[in-house]
Amino acid sequence: MSDPTNIQPAPEAPVTPAVEAAPAAVEPAAVVEAPVVEAPADSGLSAFPETLLEKVTKELAAETAPKSEAPTPVEAEKKPEAEAAPKVEGEQPKVEAAPVEEPAPLPPIEYKYEVPEGLELNDERKGEFHSALDAFRANPAEGIQPLLELHSKAVVEAINKVRSDQMELFKNTTEDWDKAILGDSEIGGNGHDTATRAVARVRDAGLKDMNEMQKADFEHFLRVTGAGSHPAFWRLLHNLAPFVDEPMRAPTNILPPKNIGKAPAGAKRQDSFYDHPRGSDQ
Repeated sequence: MSDPTNIQPAPEAPVTPAVEAAPAAVEPAAVVEAPVVEAPADSGLSAFPETLLEKVTKELAAETAPKSEAPTPVEAEKKPEAEAAPKVEGEQPKVEAAPVEEPAPLPPIEYKYEVPEGLELNDERKGEFHSALDAFRANPAEGIQPLLELHSKAVVEAINKVRSDQMELFKNTTEDWDKAILGDSEIGGNGHDTATRAVARVRDAGLKDMNEMQKADFEHFLRVTGAGSHPAFWRLLHNLAPFVDEPMRAPTNILPPKNIGKAPAGAKRQDSFYDHPRGSDQ
């Protein structure tokens, strides 16, 4: 049995020095970015021209704004227009287009055709026609235009010629009618002046109640139809003259001659009215 007074104290455990924790890394402060303000959408007014009031307002604002020598951020960002654009890697060099070779001239050809009756094709017009055909052979897509222009020119000339021939025929016809009137025994010849005045009186009587516009229409009718030179129209108006002319009134102030019942001056006076042989016997 052990002696309780002889108990030795237990050896103390070695004390391990405490290890201090490494200080935590200090994180940098977060940078607060400014919110990006988007530009307002176009309201559609940019398509309209600037009004005079807007122009004057901008000019006044520019005059009153303080002038700064330092360039504005917008001007600083601008690059000179003359600065060459940077070369893009992998850009292929430009290949020049090969020159277009002109087509070889076509061999000459002899055109064979017959001009329709009534059409004229002189040497000048024939040369223009052949040139237009050559252009069409060389390039049908573009050569059709000269042919159309030549056709239009020929049509216009044909219309003008028909109009000229019609006017010449009308002129010759009215001249023949005038000759027929002058040679007519009733309204021509020696009595033509008298017949002309009768025709004029009937014409004026018919136009008496017409206004100026209606009279102009009647003259236009005579001119475009040639009726004023037609013998039948003249005979019609001449035959109506007796119905238009007023009959002559009988004179009402007829007086006998002043020397009625008197012997003419210088006549030999006779004793008796009858020269009877028995009167001498008495």
